[in-house]
Amino acid sequence: MSGRNSISVFECWQLALPLGKKYGVDMFLMGDTESASYYLVPPRYDAGRHPGPAKQYVWVISGILHRMHFLFFLNMLLANQTLRLCHYLGMGWDTARADDSEIVTLPNATDEVIVHGGRYGLIYIDDTADVSVWGHRTTYPGYDDTILLMMPVRDGINPPHTVLYDGPCKAEELVGIGEWTP
Repeated sequence: MSGRNSISVFECWQLALPLGKKYGVDMFLMGDTESASYYLVPPRYDAGRHPGPAKQYVWVISGILHRMHFLFFLNMLLANQTLRLCHYLGMGWDTARADDSEIVTLPNATDEVIVHGGRYGLIYIDDTADVSVWGHRTTYPGYDDTILLMMPVRDGINPPHTVLYDGPCKAEELVGIGEWTP
């Protein structure tokens, strides 16, 4: 999620982040973060319209996020494997249970994103007040709590990336990503 001409927009990003290995496990270095926070959002919560509080990674660990504004969906190109990441939990490409996603919409557009918690729930938010007057609206329509981990980047510096195209990343580009391909 980013801002252009003072309006929030969805974009599909490809991150250029280094890949490492530790104890035989793949590890992606996400750069410096600060003051990470763990959120427990109640069922059926409406966070209203607001700009992003900081340039930050947001991982929807579980639950549903419905975002009504533009959002940055991330793609991560790492060494010889690709890991694509989506804003909050996933992307609404299927009819997941109401307790498994977050929905995001934009106040000045008809775009929306439903993010399902879990593996594809990592997104990046960049529509802060300095670049988006209207921000976005986020609701959590699930029947259970939604758990978020918010990780602002140090000094508000975005990770190195390429904008692949306007709009959220497509589901078929995300499924199966992150698996080692020698």
